[in-house]
Amino acid sequence: MDTSTLLGELYQARFDGLKAMAQQHGLSKAGPVEALRGD
Repeated sequence: MDTSTLLGELYQARFDGLKAMAQQHGLSKAGPVEALRGD
């Protein structure tokens, strides 16, 4: 596996994790970044 493939998989896994966290907390996936940051 080359580096770009590995990085792509890591990035996707992180993004999927963030989406799951947002859903657990009742935030919309299309919500503003400020809401995800909690500002």
